[in-house]
Amino acid sequence: MPLFRRKGSRRADRQAGRYEVADIFWTMRNHVLEAERRPEDWASCAADGLWAALFEMGEDNGVATVVMISDGAVSLYTTAGGGFIGMGGHEGPRREAHEFLALATGFLGYAVPAQELPLPQPKHIRFHFVTVDGVLTAEAAQDELAAKDHPLFPLFFKAHRVITEMRLVDEAKRGAGAGT
Repeated sequence: MPLFRRKGSRRADRQAGRYEVADIFWTMRNHVLEAERRPEDWASCAADGLWAALFEMGEDNGVATVVMISDGAVSLYTTAGGGFIGMGGHEGPRREAHEFLALATGFLGYAVPAQELPLPQPKHIRFHFVTVDGVLTAEAAQDELAAKDHPLFPLFFKAHRVITEMRLVDEAKRGAGAGT
């Protein structure tokens, strides 16, 4: 699954726990969460000023972060340094990410302004919403979200649809490469 390899890593002891984190992960994640925005960046915003959303899944051995930007960019980064980048160029991931962002605007009220941007704890899900007014965040235990009665379940489900579409693109690429 890795589309980019780990060049170096640093230990992250965040409020969320301990993970071995590749530098490329921090670079890519922070580019979305912490970068200064220019006025033209906001031109592609979804309703309610939502520019981007991150869906982060904490596991025992690391974190996977799905990044969806209102300009159509879609990627998945892992703390190990792998992932899928440039998936917004494919219809399935782009469509599902666009639908996720449209859906997410109705859930911003469940999020709070982010004072810090830690990784989620193992078995937890964290949503970050990058808006014109700043970053909002919401977190829940994975098993609570999977129970379907959690208010954020629709976002949890839609994020998994984005991941499924990325996997389908990756499988199709691997299948096409096998015949050459």
